[in-house]
Amino acid sequence: MKIQSVRCVYFSPTGTTKTIAESITQGISPEFVEMIDITKRLQRNSQPLLDKDDIVILATPVYYGRVPEEIIPYLTSLKAARTPVVLVAVYGNRAYEDALKELHDIAVDAKFIPVAGGAFVAEHSYSSKTYPIAPNRPDESDIQKAREFGAAIRKKLQNAESSEHLTALTIPGQSPYIEPVNLNINPAKKYSKQIK
Repeated sequence: MKIQSVRCVYFSPTGTTKTIAESITQGISPEFVEMIDITKRLQRNSQPLLDKDDIVILATPVYYGRVPEEIIPYLTSLKAARTPVVLVAVYGNRAYEDALKELHDIAVDAKFIPVAGGAFVAEHSYSSKTYPIAPNRPDESDIQKAREFGAAIRKKLQNAESSEHLTALTIPGQSPYIEPVNLNINPAKKYSKQIK
């Protein structure tokens, strides 16, 4: 496959998911890059045009072991055309639990073809001077690993005749997904995959 363009869709309230997504994109080293920031609600009014010749990166932080509830309606509205997708979960050095699996299932239902998935550590949003949790991450080592991940994706895709010829991914996580307890979350808004 020839890699010409990467469209990177990311939700990054603290900026760390954006940093990881940009680093992966640098490793892929495409001819054209479009960064699509969906952090603010007003930025979710339009849909990117997704072609089968694009590579899409879907990057999200992990909230309570899941994809953030805030962006699920946007992600489930995406329409791909058997477009290759890279799945990225950024977590606060605790656990990413079912977030990558949930992102995978959303992507498959939107007609993406998952070609790679990765979980990366970043400073936890609850981190403080008193209780530091992965402070100052992603650091240079994390950024380098994200670039190497991107380079490995590039090599994998260049060696494939098309995304249709790639082996299906095995993503860790369980289905049904873990349900956080003692939180004021509207379960009707959460993405749920029916087990068949």
